[in-house]
Amino acid sequence: MVLEQLYSVDFLRRRTGYAFVLGFSYAVIGIAFALFIFPESPSLIAVAITSILLMPTLYKLIAKEELEESEQKSFNMMGLFKDNWRTVKIYLFILLGTELAFTAFSIMFHPDAVSHIFRAQIAIQKGYAGGLYFSSGLFIEILLNNLKIMVICFLISLLLGNGSIIFLVWNSSVWGTIFGDLARTAAMNMGKNPFLYYVLIFVSTLPHGLLEIFAYIMATIAGSMISQAIYKEKALSDKMSMVLIYNLTLFWVALFILFAGAIVETFVLGNVDVYRLIITQGFS
Repeated sequence: MVLEQLYSVDFLRRRTGYAFVLGFSYAVIGIAFALFIFPESPSLIAVAITSILLMPTLYKLIAKEELEESEQKSFNMMGLFKDNWRTVKIYLFILLGTELAFTAFSIMFHPDAVSHIFRAQIAIQKGYAGGLYFSSGLFIEILLNNLKIMVICFLISLLLGNGSIIFLVWNSSVWGTIFGDLARTAAMNMGKNPFLYYVLIFVSTLPHGLLEIFAYIMATIAGSMISQAIYKEKALSDKMSMVLIYNLTLFWVALFILFAGAIVETFVLGNVDVYRLIITQGFS
């Protein structure tokens, strides 16, 4: 496509922070096009367009990383993190950019407009209003839900290459919309600044949010790399074996991080009074 001709994957690999601008810009374009082309039901279309715009860049990124990984002569745990950290950061900045775009629209638009434009995302938020966050068995509920998302990311990437980006962007759009709408509603109820409320929400959820998104990204990269290797490398070859070893290990590391994230999220939801207060004010 045209837009990715403005930058190269090598540029993103050298300057990973620019991936944030990429994610934010593509999300804004996705939302704008969805409103223009499908004004009656733009919420899912915005996610789809954003994901389609991102796919060519991510395909090139994964292809380059898979080539470098397949050339490794032996497995090295430090090499696993060194080789994948740059790719993880690019995904992370892209998703932070998309989340902030959905957050900004959710804060700045009128509540009725938000309910229409982001109808599917708001429907997810309504499911949280019934007290799920503070129920017993919270850790198991969080872990199983997050595990389901991580496994879906891995399987979609394994079957469709970078296809799971649509699931990651959907997840970012949900949290961006929920955080933005919650910040605006709580601030409006209390006569405060919605952007200040958003900062409080973001900081409160950052510890477990980072762990969870790291797990999802690592599962996505693992599936995408294996998929790329199946397409490019000979079955049972040394190169294929090396890619499998690296990325199945990456998946298990992601599982451990996800477990840690569920522990942290359980603690935050049960003990961080600021976040709990904002949720109460937002749903009051």
